[in-house]
Amino acid sequence: MRSRLRRYPWKPYRVNVLPAGLGGPVVQLRPKDSNTVFIQSVVALNFRWRYVRDSDTLWFCGVPGQGGVLARPGGAPLLWARPIRIAPLRHWHERVPG
Repeated sequence: MRSRLRRYPWKPYRVNVLPAGLGGPVVQLRPKDSNTVFIQSVVALNFRWRYVRDSDTLWFCGVPGQGGVLARPGGAPLLWARPIRIAPLRHWHERVPG
């Protein structure tokens, strides 16, 4: 996590948080002025999911298609985010309206 935080700047993203399925919650990162959607899975224990669940904007530090660190505006707490590598599942999450 430290290497991502040193290497990349924080950027705000509009988000749509999808409910947790078999794993943690899934976050759709939506850059401003773009129709691109990046799908990230939140890596955290159940009691920390509440930090992303009620948010419409999150800060992201990293490369959206490759993973990074998520935080609420203000910078705490830090949560890992990773891309969903199973293509059909990722494409299904991309089509969910947000």
